Amino acid sequence: MEKLREKLATLRAEIDAANERAETSEQALKQLEDQQTDRDQELISYQNRIRRLEDEAQMREDQLDEAK
Repeated sequence: MEKLREKLATLRAEIDAANERAETSEQALKQLEDQQTDRDQELISYQNRIRRLEDEAQMREDQLDEAK
């Protein structure tokens, strides 16, 4: 009977440790997902800026051609 109690205590400790590792992993995953979302938004912002700059460059080239 004592061995059974020891085994149960060991299993409970293993379960607690596994749960703690799972919680830590879930927190790390959430943090990485948040970082990915931030990076995606930053990328979209840069793409929009590039598009505006390219449009502006084209407009300036057109104006230059018209001035010639």
